[in-house]
Amino acid sequence: MELIESGNNILTAETDNFRFIYRGKVEKRMKRVLAKADPVFEEVAHFLQVPEEMREDLITVDLSSPLASHNAGQAYWKKIRMALPAKPGKGKQREAETFAILGHEVAHVFIDQLKSAWCQSALCFLRP
Repeated sequence: MELIESGNNILTAETDNFRFIYRGKVEKRMKRVLAKADPVFEEVAHFLQVPEEMREDLITVDLSSPLASHNAGQAYWKKIRMALPAKPGKGKQREAETFAILGHEVAHVFIDQLKSAWCQSALCFLRP
């Protein structure tokens, strides 16, 4: 994991499977997120039986952009936008919620890719 400052109090960090973008004010919380994010990725990938070649690219997780108040997260292809849960949850409860949201959004990322791969193979099969 390498922390890189990129100006305007926006920081980035990478793990084996993710590139996180976040604000400096949550840097302390991010250390725990970075330490536990890859096991979440692996658990979801294993559960969905995602082929190894679909696990190679980093998933970008943007924690710095605003989300609609009714959203905990959004995923599209290889990018997730989510917010770190704010109070009232504290400590372990808030951390568990963070990883539940991350896992849920990672599942969307993989399902989009699996669906696309399936559609491509089905279309290839249907071609004369």
